[in-house]
Amino acid sequence: MKRVAVIGAGAAGLAALRSLSRFQHKIEVVAFERSNRVGGTWVHNDPFKPTSMYDNLTTNLPKEAMAFPGSPFPSAIQHSFLNHQEVLGYLESFAKQNNLHEKIKFRHSVQEVDPISFSRNGSASGWNVDVRNEKTSDKLSMQPFDSVIVCNGHYSDPYIPDLPGMETYIGRLLHSHSYRTPSAFRDQTVLVLGAGPSGKDIAADLVPEAKKVYLSHNNDPVAYETPEIVEEVPGIRQLHGSFAELLDGRRVEPDVILMATGYRYSFPFLSKKCHPVVRKEHIEHLHKFIVDIQHPSLYFIGLNKDGLSFPQYHLQAEYAAACIAGVFKQKSREEMLNEYDAMYKKLVTDKKREAMFYHCLDLYQWDYHEQLSTESRVPNLDQGLEKLYWHVVDRREFSFSDFKTAVYRINDDKTSFKSLYEPDENVEQQKTLDLSKQ
Repeated sequence: MKRVAVIGAGAAGLAALRSLSRFQHKIEVVAFERSNRVGGTWVHNDPFKPTSMYDNLTTNLPKEAMAFPGSPFPSAIQHSFLNHQEVLGYLESFAKQNNLHEKIKFRHSVQEVDPISFSRNGSASGWNVDVRNEKTSDKLSMQPFDSVIVCNGHYSDPYIPDLPGMETYIGRLLHSHSYRTPSAFRDQTVLVLGAGPSGKDIAADLVPEAKKVYLSHNNDPVAYETPEIVEEVPGIRQLHGSFAELLDGRRVEPDVILMATGYRYSFPFLSKKCHPVVRKEHIEHLHKFIVDIQHPSLYFIGLNKDGLSFPQYHLQAEYAAACIAGVFKQKSREEMLNEYDAMYKKLVTDKKREAMFYHCLDLYQWDYHEQLSTESRVPNLDQGLEKLYWHVVDRREFSFSDFKTAVYRINDDKTSFKSLYEPDENVEQQKTLDLSKQ
């Protein structure tokens, strides 16, 4: 019987627990969760750890493209884009339906993961996991584990750029991680730095309350008309006193600079003996974005930064569980390194992108899913998800926020979807895409 430790009971951790449970005759699993409940980052104002949920957050993908395979969202929820309470409720139900709570030690935080010893090729031959019981403050050294699966997410360590003159700025500086409600910015001028999904969402959320919103970024202009109080401006060159000087030379005077600048990968519990190299937000030497090549009994789930979330976690968890259970033979270190180098070339070098984009699969995610399902010997994701995903991505590029009022359904054949409602009269209301003919 192999012993496996799972770190975290958010969406990725729950996916890992369900997949590992399929091999209960071969695997004994326990998860450690610092909070007193499942849900991870979807817990709003968790008293036991910081999360990035704000009051009005709604998903950027419809529920039809978010569900774990075999576990759809409740049919009673008619709308497609959900608030965080609905997603958390789904995760709680998922854990209950799959009897996962009994495998989780709540209010237990992992302090250190350390290799027990090393084999001749330098790989860890087992793992010590030191845990603290947060209720009693007792430190516990758990029995050795054969494998560890890291599922602590990547929304806990905010990236705050070092802007020239930041120390002189007399306004309020905060990261989107700390944003909670637009009412806190009533009648204020807010500069939102960054126009990724969070930056755009928060800018839209501020509209009813703020006096002025600057959406500051260096990307191409957004392809839609923004509300009157929202103005797109270039990035910040420097700060001075109450002013922000922009890259085009203009000076604006925001009361608040809200940084929607993303997060750093953080694994503070992994000892120096096994901590992966993280350079420019690129985690090096992960095979299939999951397996640590140096220590192939150390797995990571949920590190990619775009694409389908929960469905992809499911396939990653199935891959890790199948590997641990011996469903397929793990590749040699040389083979894994060669595949990793080829993937880095495809996603970064050939596209002339920065290393951080290694974790942005973009078009490649569908081939990636097929690889994981084939090697794990489990069904791939339903074909309808791909077309729905790209349809929504396209729609949100041309909409400030009303794309989230659309309503979708995956058809019974699982290869097509239909739009029950689109917030654009030019879009056919009963649009059906038949993927079997594409």
